[in-house]
Amino acid sequence: MEEARAKEQEAREAAEQAARAEEQAQRDAEIKAFKEQQAAELQRKAAAEQKVADTMLSRLVLDMKEHIADGHYSHHLLNEYKRESISSGALSTVCLLYTSPSPRDS
Repeated sequence: MEEARAKEQEAREAAEQAARAEEQAQRDAEIKAFKEQQAAELQRKAAAEQKVADTMLSRLVLDMKEHIADGHYSHHLLNEYKRESISSGALSTVCLLYTSPSPRDS
């Protein structure tokens, strides 16, 4: 009789341990899915911000080329780009390459 009770107790403990392991595996899977979802969302946001920055930089370059070709280049274009970049939340860096001849060289 005592031996049967001991086996029942062992079986209950094994079942409880299996249930706890299953619950932990479920929690781990939920945490993994949440982290993957967060990572995907961050990647989407970063891609959207990069697209905004690329578009703004392309527009700036085209505007600058047009103004330089017309001989009316001014620094207001760069300031406008900086203002729009900050207000849109896009993080980017602009590097201007100065090449001769410039309107000042003529």
